[in-house]
Amino acid sequence: MYRTLFFVFFLFAAFVPAVYADGCCSWQNTNAIFAGDLGQYYPISLTFDANTNKMALLTWGNFNQTYTLALWYYDGNNWEEAWQGDPQTTFLPIPPLMLYYDYNINSLVSIGFVRSPSGEGGGLEAFRYDPSNGFEVVENAGIFGGPSAPSLSISYAYDTIRKRVVIPRASDQDYITAEFDGHQFYEIQNAPGVILYSGIAGYNPDTRRVVFFGFNGFHDSNPTTWEYDGNTWVQVQTVLQPNFSYSYHAAGMTYMPKLHALLALDYSDSSLETWLYGSSWKIIQPSNSPTQAISSLMSINPLYNAIIDYNVVNVASFYNITMELKLFHCRPVAKP
Repeated sequence: MYRTLFFVFFLFAAFVPAVYADGCCSWQNTNAIFAGDLGQYYPISLTFDANTNKMALLTWGNFNQTYTLALWYYDGNNWEEAWQGDPQTTFLPIPPLMLYYDYNINSLVSIGFVRSPSGEGGGLEAFRYDPSNGFEVVENAGIFGGPSAPSLSISYAYDTIRKRVVIPRASDQDYITAEFDGHQFYEIQNAPGVILYSGIAGYNPDTRRVVFFGFNGFHDSNPTTWEYDGNTWVQVQTVLQPNFSYSYHAAGMTYMPKLHALLALDYSDSSLETWLYGSSWKIIQPSNSPTQAISSLMSINPLYNAIIDYNVVNVASFYNITMELKLFHCRPVAKP
């Protein structure tokens, strides 16, 4: 009889669509502290470093009256500075720069806009992190996009199956998408009208698509959702969606394996909204949501399946909070 009941339960669990229930997750302040000379700094990008099994944070700020970059590691308790300086390039790096772990070369990689000292040349350039030497130019990768490459609002997502980072907006002039595989850049011409000007992006390995949510031009005030299969972008019509008006109010998107969905954050003036995207948008309500954050970064630590959310709470004094979204006994959203 017990075997029969188990079999019936298994069939029910397998064929009844899973629904993500509110209240089964909670934002928690880790009370993590920073060790090192912080000064005034601004968070740029956050990712998981598979070499150290720690979260890696890239910041840009004022150190001893000089604006420079710094790399920090989070071990689950506190942040510690690992490196401080500038990428080794003859060009001038212009923050923000993205940071991700590249599984083709097994290294942290940062990509950002650079320009020549004369201001006439530049583009997107890739830097590989060496713990001994800092960020060094990836040899033979070249500079992508020319002077028209955007210096702001660079969204990106790492395709974990094709092992390429996808940059939806890699040129202001031609509105092209760029891909980088750890060795070289690839250019994908967007279809007419597909600009993907400013927004957030994430990769869903279930659908094998990059998802972009944002604006289709500088004067666009109505964000839209797009999916990219490695060749073309297709707009997705959704009933509900986040309503942020500026890309810096969002923390990007990160994939949650336990939920089979991308998670996105949207900060309003006084609260945080937490959204999930599988094939459509759904808002959820975790407990203890942080408030008054003016900028945020987000990434997942695959070792314990928690979202690490790094927030700048006060722009004047740059107080910083590290939050983690803890998942309890919850069922995933319906898998596409």
